[in-house]
Amino acid sequence: MCEALKELMADELKEAKETGASEMKAKLTIIIEEKDKTIEEKDKTIEEKNKTISEQSALISKLQAELDKKR
Repeated sequence: MCEALKELMADELKEAKETGASEMKAKLTIIIEEKDKTIEEKDKTIEEKNKTISEQSALISKLQAELDKKR
């Protein structure tokens, strides 16, 4: 009986499976896009912090050189 029911409902089951897969793909696409955006924002923040670190390191080196001259 179960097999007969599957055969009778084959088209509906196939359509439901395809619809579910399409909906899941759409949801996953949105999630991935949001995660990508978050990663891009964090990458930008890291780049800005690295730039600040480089600038501060250069300033420290300059100040250290001036201090060494005065010794």
